[in-house]
Amino acid sequence: MYTAMPVDTAGHCLGTYAPLGLVQAEELPATCDPVCLLRDATLYVSTVCGPYPDEATLVSARDSTDCADALALLDADGVGACEAE
Repeated sequence: MYTAMPVDTAGHCLGTYAPLGLVQAEELPATCDPVCLLRDATLYVSTVCGPYPDEATLVSARDSTDCADALALLDADGVGACEAE
């Protein structure tokens, strides 16, 4: 199961890791460079290594300010986490 954090673009914060889709892999370490993925009109960020789920589209930070902002939040070491309601 590939997991990623949903991005709240309006609130400028990241949700907790959630399942994004099934992938065929022996291991899925969470030690890769962060990436943005789009699934069902929701942007996600993750440090989980590929392969990525077929249902998700890779988004470039150069092409998406929302992705660039989300990656900056991820770099903030938890500062960008959404508050639990």
